[in-house]
Amino acid sequence: MTDETSAIAVIVPCRGHAVELARCLEALLAQDAEINVDLVVVDSAGDDAVRQCVESFPGVRLVRGESTQLGPGAARNAGVRATRAEKLLFCDADCAPEPGWLAGGIKALEQGHVLVTGPVGDLLARPIAIADNLLQFVDFSPNRPPGKVTHAPGCNLAVKRSDFESAGGFADGIGEDVRLSQDIAPDGAWFEPDMRQRHLGRRTIRDMLSHHRSFGVARGQYGLLLKPWHRRLGALLVFQPFIVMKRYAYIVKRTAQYRPARLPLVAALTPLLLPGLWAWATGFRHGLETSTDETHGR
Repeated sequence: MTDETSAIAVIVPCRGHAVELARCLEALLAQDAEINVDLVVVDSAGDDAVRQCVESFPGVRLVRGESTQLGPGAARNAGVRATRAEKLLFCDADCAPEPGWLAGGIKALEQGHVLVTGPVGDLLARPIAIADNLLQFVDFSPNRPPGKVTHAPGCNLAVKRSDFESAGGFADGIGEDVRLSQDIAPDGAWFEPDMRQRHLGRRTIRDMLSHHRSFGVARGQYGLLLKPWHRRLGALLVFQPFIVMKRYAYIVKRTAQYRPARLPLVAALTPLLLPGLWAWATGFRHGLETSTDETHGR
């Protein structure tokens, strides 16, 4: 499946998740499409277990950057530099693409869409993991029809190399995928229902809260998808409960729109969703307070 000169590359950043990486690579190598692909794993932390995992999959290439502590954006950029491919698809190590994922992404790029994403579902039926996925991927429902979405998450993203390089690749830090989306497709990424991905999700409440607080910080610091009034009100502590409930209502609304059978599940997970939303809102306010003119650029 792998060829460095292939016109298509799949890039998988990985930081110490060898078991999850093995599942991801198995899913990538089981794709329906008979397409020659350069499959590149970028080891972000110099992990021998990751190296051994990649070596157990003949044809998969391992790349290690100049630093052994690469963030997600820098790791993906290192993967792009290591391949000559013109079509780039990105998948994280804690994901498992469904069989039609590769063909769906390539089809959408060939139809002329500049930036492509697709559904992100649950990999494991665990409450914390499902809540984590609802908090970040409710807009990427498996039942959503094709059309525009605000951005393409880094774990499920397809783009042509020329557009990727024109945008300067991924920025450093949390929120790198939203920032890339704004640069490449300010009017929205294309949602391709066939580009179906499944995401593991966080395993502990502590990890979930930390993760979503970081998302909130990035949204505030970099002004991602924000209007001026969002910034003004979001910086006020008195509005934090309102922000939490507004985002909770949005999750309920999107679930009712695309997966109404899941509404009882959303209700059952509310004790997990509300702390996650509070963590995001706390980070958002902090990000707004610490933002500068420079952080709104790259």
